Amino acid sequence: MLAYVHTGDEIVVASLLQLGETNANLSDALDAICGRNVSLNILNFPSFASVHDASERWQLTCVIRDIADFAKHREHRGGAGLSVSTPHHGERGRKREYAPDSPNPVKRAIYQDVLTMLADNLPVTQIARAVGINRKQIYRIKEYAQENGDLIAGLPPRKRA
Repeated sequence: MLAYVHTGDEIVVASLLQLGETNANLSDALDAICGRNVSLNILNFPSFASVHDASERWQLTCVIRDIADFAKHREHRGGAGLSVSTPHHGERGRKREYAPDSPNPVKRAIYQDVLTMLADNLPVTQIARAVGINRKQIYRIKEYAQENGDLIAGLPPRKRA
């Protein structure tokens, strides 16, 4: 495809997946496109639909290339890179409030405290009063911890590194 395009042309793709399935492939394809001064129109990116100026579309293409380069380097360092689909947490795709990977350190600590108290077989009402959350949330934490393998009946919760 790149052999047939000229400066100022536009390449239209339905999604970034058509350019490469890995961050490295995507980054290489975007480098080649930007290097030829060709703009890219990604149909599932709403920002490209209203941009009529070819130079602005090319600049947007280069921004996407820079993001892909960042993701490629992050992936090589052991990070997540640029993922096409985001992982879902729970049934609705929302990140859990009380979990071992919660972004809120206070709620991560409450999660660990609840697991410890559950492992000690304390009543749910007593746990709820001690940590300051409602009983329904304690049951949610318990169910999630059992599904996740953080809580096994009769055993203390395992520590995560």
